[in-house]
Amino acid sequence: MKPRTKKPANRSGEQVSPRKRLATYGPKGRTVRVFRERGGLLARVQWTNTAGEIETKSWDNTAAGVAEAKAYAKAFSEARELPTYAKPTNLTLRGLWDRYVAAEWGALRPKTQKNYARQWRTWELFAGRSLEADLVTPELLDDLRVDLSKRTKPNGDPAPVAISQQRHIVSTVKRVFAWGIQRGLVTRERVLLYRFKISKEQRAELVPEYSNQEHAAIVTRFNPRFRNQWRTWALTVIAGEVGPRINAALHLKWDDVDLPYETDGTYYGAITWRAEFDKLGNVRVQPITEAVRDALFVALGYARLNPRATGKGSDWLFYTPATKLELKGDGTYSVQAAWAALQRAEREAGVKHRDRRAFHGGRRMASGNALELTNNPVLAMQWIGDTDLKQARKYLKERTDPMRNIASKMRAATAPSSASLDAQTSAESPDSNCNATATQSEIESAPESAGALSGDITRTYE
Repeated sequence: MKPRTKKPANRSGEQVSPRKRLATYGPKGRTVRVFRERGGLLARVQWTNTAGEIETKSWDNTAAGVAEAKAYAKAFSEARELPTYAKPTNLTLRGLWDRYVAAEWGALRPKTQKNYARQWRTWELFAGRSLEADLVTPELLDDLRVDLSKRTKPNGDPAPVAISQQRHIVSTVKRVFAWGIQRGLVTRERVLLYRFKISKEQRAELVPEYSNQEHAAIVTRFNPRFRNQWRTWALTVIAGEVGPRINAALHLKWDDVDLPYETDGTYYGAITWRAEFDKLGNVRVQPITEAVRDALFVALGYARLNPRATGKGSDWLFYTPATKLELKGDGTYSVQAAWAALQRAEREAGVKHRDRRAFHGGRRMASGNALELTNNPVLAMQWIGDTDLKQARKYLKERTDPMRNIASKMRAATAPSSASLDAQTSAESPDSNCNATATQSEIESAPESAGALSGDITRTYE
C-alpha cells in the first residue's frame, strides 16, 4: 500500500498545495512551462532566456487566468522559434544583388541570368561593390553613361559601349533597385525616376538585311565538303530561309528535327524550336524549305562520320570540332567562330560588311521574303518566330523592287496627263528650241555632274 504523502508546508508550517504543471510548449531545451504555483494562488509561465536567466510571468489562479497564461505561453513559444532576420543596415550594392539573386534567380531563364549578371557586374565595377545602396543617385547613373561612352581598347583606340547596351545596363540597375524598394531594403526611390534619353543622332541604325543576291554570294563562298566550312554554310542557309536566332540554331538537336527521307514536294520536314533557347520562351514547330532540308542532310552525314558519336555533344547538329571540345561547355559550335567565318565569306564575296548584321541579316531577309510572298506582316513575323507586331516596323523593310513597280505604275497612270502637257507646251511655244524633249546631242553634251546625279539616282533604286 502506497504511503500517504504530506502536503508541503510553507515557512510558517502551514500545509499548502504543491506546484502543478499545467502545460509545456516548445522543443526540449527551449520549453515554456505553465504551472500552478504552490498554494494555488497564481498561475505562472516560466522560460529561460538567451542569457540563461529564468523569466516568469504570473496570472491569477482562476479559469480565465489559466486560459490566458496558456495562450500567452503558446504564442510566445511559437514566436521565438520563428527565424529572425536582422534589419539590413548599410546595405551595399553587393548585398542588394546577393539578395536579389537569392529571391528571383530561379524564375529567370539561363540566358537572362547571364545577361543580368554581366550588366550588374559592369555597374558594380564602376560604382564599387561596397557602396551603400541608399547613396545611389540619378547623377551617378549619368556618370556611368559618360564612363561607358569613353571606354577605350588597351591600345588606346576608342571603344565606347553601344547605346543599346548602355540602356540594358541602366535598366538592370533600376530593376534590382525596384525589387529592393519593394522588399523594404532600399529607401531611395529617386533611381526609379531616372530616364534614359538620347538624341536623334545617337539612335543606332537598324540592322540591315542581306539582299537575296548578297546572301547567295555568301553561301557560294562555303564548301560543305570541307569539315571546317559545312557548319557555317548550313547556318547561313538556315538563317536566310527560316530566320531563327543564332543561339537557337546552334543548339539544335537531332530530336528537334523531323527529316523524312522521301518528300512529295510540299512537305520537306520540320524543326521544333525549344523554349529554353527561344528568346520569348515559346515552343515552335516550323516547316522547312528544300534548301534547309539539304543543309540538314549534310549535317546528318557529318554526324554519322563523327568518331565521337557516343561522346559529348553528339546530340547537337552543330557540335564543336574535336580539337576544341574541351574549350566549350555544352559541346556546341561557337558563335564567335561562326561570325568569323561569315565575315571571311563576306570579304571573299565582295559583300560590304555592316556592323551587327551577321546572321541577323539573314533573319531579316527571311522575314522580308515571307512578306513579299504573302503580303501579310503577321505571317511574315510568325515565320521567323516573332509575335510582336511592334517589331514588324524594324524587321520588314521597304524593298527597292516594290518601290520600282509603284514608280512604273504611277508613270503609266499619269501618261495621258503627261502627253497633254507636252502637246500644250509645244503649241504655246513659238520657239522650236523650247521643245520639252531633249535631243541625243543635248544629252551627250550635258555636264558630267548631271551624269553623276543620274548615276546616284540609279544606285538609289538598286
